[in-house]
Amino acid sequence: MPKEAVPLILRRKVAVDAHNYSASSSSSSQPDVGAGAVARRHELLDWPVTWRPTACTSSICDGWSQFVKDCKLEVGDFCRFRQNALDRSVFEVEITRPIKL
Repeated sequence: MPKEAVPLILRRKVAVDAHNYSASSSSSSQPDVGAGAVARRHELLDWPVTWRPTACTSSICDGWSQFVKDCKLEVGDFCRFRQNALDRSVFEVEITRPIKL
């Protein structure tokens, strides 16, 4: 007998270009970086998905396709899921891509 579907959140830390600075900028609020340097920051992005356990296996469905599309997953990419210690309905996802020669 199938078990109930479980709503989960997949969370991924994504690097985002914060600003594109130039050497001519004189504002004291900007970091001290070289000409054309890009400051990077990270954002946590969430994707709601559904986990469906069965007697023999389980799968992530509803929402998985959007996660794959947004993260540009390809065959050979490795996803590591870690359950968040404070919120057990959140899984932090780290994606490792194969080295292309």
